[in-house]
Amino acid sequence: PVKETWTKGSVTATVSTTVTGYTLQTSKDGQTWDSVASQTFTANGTVHARLWDGTNPGEALSANVTNIDTLAPKAFTPTATSTTKSITVTATAEDADATSTSGKSGIAGYRFKLDSGSWTSYQTSGTYTFDNLTQTTSHTITVEAKDNAGNTKQGTVTKGTGTVTKLTTSNTTFTFNPVKETWTKGSVTATVSTTVTGYTLQTSKDGVKWDSVASQTFTTNGTVHARLWDGINPGEALSANVTNIDTTKPVVTGAKATTESITITATDESSGIVGYAVTTSNTAPTSFTSCTSTTSLSTTVTGLTQGTTYYVWVKDAAGNVSESKSTKTGSVPTIQPSYSYSTSTWTAGSVTVTVSTTQTGFIIQTSKDGQTWDSVASQTFTSNGKIYTRLWDGTNPGPAVSANVTNIDITAPIISTALSSTSQGIDSVTLSVGITDANSGLGKVEWYYGTTNNPTTLAGTTSVTDLNGSTTGPTTAQPKTYTITGLTPVTTYYFKVIAYDVAGNAKTSSVISVTTDNPTAADISYTPSDTSWDVENVKEALDALYNR
Repeated sequence: PVKETWTKGSVTATVSTTVTGYTLQTSKDGQTWDSVASQTFTANGTVHARLWDGTNPGEALSANVTNIDTLAPKAFTPTATSTTKSITVTATAEDADATSTSGKSGIAGYRFKLDSGSWTSYQTSGTYTFDNLTQTTSHTITVEAKDNAGNTKQGTVTKGTGTVTKLTTSNTTFTFNPVKETWTKGSVTATVSTTVTGYTLQTSKDGVKWDSVASQTFTTNGTVHARLWDGINPGEALSANVTNIDTTKPVVTGAKATTESITITATDESSGIVGYAVTTSNTAPTSFTSCTSTTSLSTTVTGLTQGTTYYVWVKDAAGNVSESKSTKTGSVPTIQPSYSYSTSTWTAGSVTVTVSTTQTGFIIQTSKDGQTWDSVASQTFTSNGKIYTRLWDGTNPGPAVSANVTNIDITAPIISTALSSTSQGIDSVTLSVGITDANSGLGKVEWYYGTTNNPTTLAGTTSVTDLNGSTTGPTTAQPKTYTITGLTPVTTYYFKVIAYDVAGNAKTSSVISVTTDNPTAADISYTPSDTSWDVENVKEALDALYNR
């Protein structure tokens, strides 16, 4: 090749001249001459040329061959730096020393090979970057330096790629909107942040498909995954669960009604039941009675109206409202009472009526007027009336039934015909009185006499009907007479009657006075006890009669 072109092969130097008539000779050393126009060199040297007449040489002329370089560059060791996805190699090669400066062609370029891969094209720069590599992988890079003559020298370096930083709980934060402590039936946006820089933050809902965004929005519970990415390689992922989404309605499993209550049972396996409602409309309510959050609810609502259709609802913590469940409250039945009385006979006192029934599950209520009710089984009457009774469930009453109290008589008899004397003798008085009692009826009459205006001696009793019995005495005007005997002649006596009705009420008549008659001869008779009587006997008899 021409002198401007380096070669590691041979160079043929050819001499030509315009001089004719001689033989052109050439030599490599100026000593040994060949009658040829060319000399081939495998190393740099000098070509000599002369003319020769067959015996004598002419003066020689020479030229240097300097473009042969057969020595490889000096040995060198490349250096390398790496990231998680690339390795950059730098090599600086130096051409080997030749026997003369003309034999040092200089470094023409470099090429590079990763492991057992293909060579790159030669480039003048000794730096090359292998990109898109797998993280945490060791590679051997071979660098070949070539001089301008084509001589080559190789050097190697081993270098591993780095590892994408792992996300940890100490360098990563998950936030949720709404926060995890708040249940929602809508969506939750999970946002990831990290203190690690130099990478792209990626998130995923399934750990398979990754997006280079910091947030993921969930409409159902799931897991948000996060990792760092260098554009080729992902770091180890970190995840957090989205658990506060509840789109499933709770279920009312039971609505058992009595006459005034409904026992609600319901379940919710997610956010838990936080409220319940009982309505008379099948339109979902907006107001609920709060309860402690629970996955299984059992509660009883009281104070409801009997015979009414109700709808039961529950709500969970996420705001989901169940489908309604309807039920109808029962009706409080009519009581089937049994009555017991503190007394079944006539009385001037009180009567306590006690109600009992074989019906269970209700409260017995009683009343004296059918308006004001007491949750007691007994009522005490001081006058005749009605006892009303019913069953009560705590809110609703059943139909009332009643029974009469008729054996109380607190009214004394009436002296309808004043006490009077119908006749009197020397030792007796016949009395007459009219008595009326419209309630328990006439029971008895007591006849009293005495010699003062307050007679207290009981002469006798006219019994009509047993007192405090169950039999009613005469209730129409009753004339009664009684003769009091054994009185003293010509003596003023005072009389009164006390009339009792069967219930024991008493009525005292006005006091009257009557004077017994003066005896006459016709009133005196004496039958001696024996036949031997005389005047003294007669006198004693008269004295005895008078002093009776």
